[in-house]
Amino acid sequence: MSAARRPDAPLRQAVVAMLRALRDTVFPARCLECRDVIQAPGRGRPDEAGSAPDAVRMLRPFFCPSCLRGVIPLDPPLCPRCGVMFKGLSGSDHLCGRCLQRPPSFHMARAAFLYDRSLVDVIHCFKYKGKVQLAAPLGLLLWHRYIKLTN
Repeated sequence: MSAARRPDAPLRQAVVAMLRALRDTVFPARCLECRDVIQAPGRGRPDEAGSAPDAVRMLRPFFCPSCLRGVIPLDPPLCPRCGVMFKGLSGSDHLCGRCLQRPPSFHMARAAFLYDRSLVDVIHCFKYKGKVQLAAPLGLLLWHRYIKLTN
């Protein structure tokens, strides 16, 4: 018999919801980087939920908004060789000056995000602080970027 057909399913769901609420009250979620308390989803500012790219949304359960502020997904226009994102958000992909002057020895390189301090902190949490709960979201982010690149 499936759980949806069981007569005690609504009671079971209510008990699970109460236990989660108790857990979140006693052990609130904390940012893996700065240790600030993270607000539960839906309790933040209304503009937060819809404004962040999907990639950043995947990291939200683990980091506060200020620690995620600098995590910026790489979007076109990009250099098709080295993957550097251009500052202007309009135009098509084209070779950057460095790749035109001295073409690298590789065919193509890509990253999922702009590599700056915020992203370094996220990666260091995973690599050096033992925060293995980041393996799935970071892996999914890389997988989504790979799929986007190959399509």
